Amino acid sequence: MTDYFVIATGTSDPHLRALRIELEKAVRDVVPAAHVRVQNEPNSGWCVVDAFDVVVHIFSEDRRRTYALEELWKDGERIEL
Repeated sequence: MTDYFVIATGTSDPHLRALRIELEKAVRDVVPAAHVRVQNEPNSGWCVVDAFDVVVHIFSEDRRRTYALEELWKDGERIEL
């Protein structure tokens, strides 16, 4: 399991890609590479960066509505940034 889920929305495929790349760079600066996993299918509208204690989901707007992860974890504590 993980301590935190972060759910974010990008506005286009290039935006999703840019968010993922920058997130990977930032995460690899603080988390050992062995603990970072990235799942990304080009043009899928969804990528996942698993940094062990934190899992980040980056969605396109339509994929975020489709999968509605917030509903699956609605009993969890929501932390607004």
